[in-house]
Amino acid sequence: MAFKFLRCAVVLAFMVLPALTVLADSAEQAFTQGKDLLAKADFDGALKSFAQAAKADRSKPEYLQQYALVNQVVELRKRLATERDPAQWENYARALHAFYSDTWRMPPFQIQGYDPLAVLPSAEQTGFP
Repeated sequence: MAFKFLRCAVVLAFMVLPALTVLADSAEQAFTQGKDLLAKADFDGALKSFAQAAKADRSKPEYLQQYALVNQVVELRKRLATERDPAQWENYARALHAFYSDTWRMPPFQIQGYDPLAVLPSAEQTGFP
């Protein structure tokens, strides 16, 4: 009886372990892709990749942390585009600037192909006097 149980456990282990390895590999690939997209300032693409990595491998807290951070950036960028209160707009802008400076270790306008002014609303769009 014990031999049958042991044999079933070994067979089950051989069936499950390859699947876990595939999930870990796909999570690592998604996380790497997210970092690459983030380096190109593709925040929406990076967010999707980090979400995929976090779902595929829940044992790596850095996957979920990176997802949460980029999710905050995406939300701040949306709020910045619609904020009408100048003081709150400045708070959002400062938070994003801190993220950009920390992520790229340089001002965001020095990233090739990234124009931060293209995503910011004009004074007329924000309703500033």
